[in-house]
This record gives sequence, structure tokens and C-alpha cells, in this order.
Amino acid sequence: MDLIVNNESGSIELNPQNIVEELKQNIRMILLTFAGSCPLARELALDGGLIDKPINIVQNIIYANLKKAIEEHEPR
Repeated sequence: MDLIVNNESGSIELNPQNIVEELKQNIRMILLTFAGSCPLARELALDGGLIDKPINIVQNIIYANLKKAIEEHEPR
């Protein structure tokens, strides 16, 4: 199953309409959150130390970190 997740940081729906909307919302939150910015989950998401580094060096690191974060925090 393929999901299209946009980067719009709209309001958080506390009662999503269905499981697909819930998955999209959770993945969007992981993608838009930097590690250390979430008080009870400091390891969540993207390492902010990678910003401003050459993309050819960090591109695979970013993909791997995001893949790990999504698998860990949204196992469905």
C-alpha cells in the first residue's frame, strides 16, 4: 500500500476518520519533527545536525534515519 504524505503542518486530528488518515498524520509528524524537540521522545525523527551538510554525503543517512524512525514509532 502506498501513502502520499504531504508536508503541510495543519491541525492535529485527535479522532482521525480512518486508519489511513491516522497513519498519514503520524508519519507526517515523524517527518516534520527534529530529534530532541519532542520532550518525551528525544530520539524521534531527523537529526538536526545534518542540516547544511552536503546533500550527497547525508542523503542516505537521512533516508536511513527516517526509515528507522517510521518503523519504530509507527509499526503499522
